[in-house]
Amino acid sequence: MPTGTITEQAVFDVVRQTFPALAATDLVDDAVVLPTGQVISTDTLVGERHFSHAYCSPTDIGVKAVRVSISDMAACGAQPTGLLVSLALPNTVDTVWVREFYAGLKYALDEAQCPLLGGDTVASDTLVITTTALGQVAAGSVAGRRFNAKPGHTIAVCGHHGLSAVGLCALQHGIEGVEDAKLAHRQPPALVDDGLSLAAAIAQYAPQPYALTDTSDGLAAALLAIAQASGVACTVQANALPIHPTVATFARQHSSVLPARYTQVGYDDGALALTLWGGEDFGLLATVPAGVTLPPRWLPIGQVAEGTGASLQLPNGQQIAMLPKQLYQHFA
Repeated sequence: MPTGTITEQAVFDVVRQTFPALAATDLVDDAVVLPTGQVISTDTLVGERHFSHAYCSPTDIGVKAVRVSISDMAACGAQPTGLLVSLALPNTVDTVWVREFYAGLKYALDEAQCPLLGGDTVASDTLVITTTALGQVAAGSVAGRRFNAKPGHTIAVCGHHGLSAVGLCALQHGIEGVEDAKLAHRQPPALVDDGLSLAAAIAQYAPQPYALTDTSDGLAAALLAIAQASGVACTVQANALPIHPTVATFARQHSSVLPARYTQVGYDDGALALTLWGGEDFGLLATVPAGVTLPPRWLPIGQVAEGTGASLQLPNGQQIAMLPKQLYQHFA
């Protein structure tokens, strides 16, 4: 019989205990990078947890399944080279649903110039989609890893943050408009080209370790993940964070419907909270050596220093710690 509530960290602890040969870094990234430069990652989407049939069409779900997975390739500075897809299907799914799902899958794969390599199907009580992505780091480049942040690195971000959270909130509450945010939730982008451009910039400067991750669980979660994996302190400046206009307007006009966790982060700014703590935007976060010229679409937002943890510095100079307990809990 179960003896307590499971957590993601508890699962990782069991894996480490069972497989002690795993390196300390093997469980802190969403992908594994082999000595050949090949990158492998796997993801699982569960119906009504990672997407809702009420808001997402089968085509949306197909697109999302691809982009969620190849975002892990972007988060290493790798080019996607193939995808495997396995479906656990309930009896409520018919061939029309499957056809539309694969249409979305094909659209996103064609967009990424990534072939479908195979997969599996099985009957299930719940719709579950598991994808395994393969990728390759270019010769002469170094893969970005969460554990490579160093004091003196510049923290940089790419992509919009908070849009998916706004889209989900609007869909849940029947709020009209904000179509860009709703699309960001239904079909989040995968910034593969931006990951590759950063890898190329690092290689041009001088191939050396740098930290890179996607922001699938939120920008704050990515900052905390890099800080913990690298054993450093990551501080970002509030006035350097790009706030999307849709996020700013929504936070101002609909603050009453924002989930409580966006109001329990230590500062009274809904747009800033959505930008940092909203998840499923699949942007990119990196720390790069001083002197590296950031590619287009990448913006500097802070610095890495000696110490531990992640924090936000407000315009008035106040520094607020980002706490793991404030993150979205996968097993809640």
